[in-house]
Amino acid sequence: MDARINLIIAESDSVFLKELANYASKNYSGLTPISCNNNTVLADVLDKDNADVLLLDEELYSQTIEDLTQGMGTKIMFTAKKQNPALGICPKSGWKMVFKFQKMSVLFNEVQQIHAQSMDTTQNTEKIYIPQPGYVDTKIMAFYSPIGGSGKTTLALACALTLIHNMGQRVFYLNLENINGNAVYTPTKGGENMSGLFDALKQPYSTNHKIKMMRVTDAETQLEYFRPPDSGLQFNELTKTQIHKLLSDIAALKEYDTVIIDLSAHFSDTNMFFLEKSDSIIMPVVSGLLPLQKINAFYSELPRRYELSALKDKIILVWNMCKNDAPPDLSIHCNIPLLPGIKDAQSLNSIRLILEKYLNELLDFMAHKA
Repeated sequence: MDARINLIIAESDSVFLKELANYASKNYSGLTPISCNNNTVLADVLDKDNADVLLLDEELYSQTIEDLTQGMGTKIMFTAKKQNPALGICPKSGWKMVFKFQKMSVLFNEVQQIHAQSMDTTQNTEKIYIPQPGYVDTKIMAFYSPIGGSGKTTLALACALTLIHNMGQRVFYLNLENINGNAVYTPTKGGENMSGLFDALKQPYSTNHKIKMMRVTDAETQLEYFRPPDSGLQFNELTKTQIHKLLSDIAALKEYDTVIIDLSAHFSDTNMFFLEKSDSIIMPVVSGLLPLQKINAFYSELPRRYELSALKDKIILVWNMCKNDAPPDLSIHCNIPLLPGIKDAQSLNSIRLILEKYLNELLDFMAHKA
């Protein structure tokens, strides 16, 4: 399903136009920029293409353009007049305006906000954002373990690829670790990251369009994800409302069969709320006295808080046999062995192929458990 946003950029300055289009292509994988440097080209594009957003140089505005854009959801005008940046209204057209001579990141963030507001108005939604009560047909699968180094991220990513390649699902991988580890397997540099999404979550409107613009698709694996934020400490600032909004908005796209959440080992209100909102919880464990103590301590916390009491029924314990020790004294549901070559695996696909049999068994177990 192609859910990219078509952005027409109409700018008379060809050099500036090229910079805008290049920045959009490089930093927003969910955007398809279409460049126009005069009214003739713009009129032809508007007549043929189904655009979602028009970013127009005020010098190119005309009644013809107004007529051709009737019914378009988001129309924004560039202005060189700084007195009314972002929130200004063009007196001639009534379009929202953005100041053109500013940092590209700021400019495109303003464009995203205006587009989100425009879509809310077009769809007659409330000004105060209300998340959906559930996540419809999108399943939320959380990977969490109080044990550091349990193989959680590797298992989460390998499961994501198994769902994509073996079961034909569309999967979104949401890494919420304070110290991000998935950069070993997925490109994370360049482009807008989750810091911009956190800002959008604080606003009183949907983040659907922000999500579409900033998500990244790995060309080799088709895994979709966000680049990590500027600082992992930003995860600690998420409120329960923002967490619910984030999951609800991803599910509301109606594009994903499964969202995989990769959480840090912290026992925190933020992590526990993500677990509450998940359909299943995969918890990797390793052998040893300290890991066993941590698992038992986690389970002992659950009855102490009413909202956590239901988590136990959703947990699937997976023994990571990396130490070749005896299994821990726990009710293990599935095993993931350390097979030869996994330490030297160079890609997610190679890990998936090494563990394919065991990952299929884990997913089958989860399907029957549900």
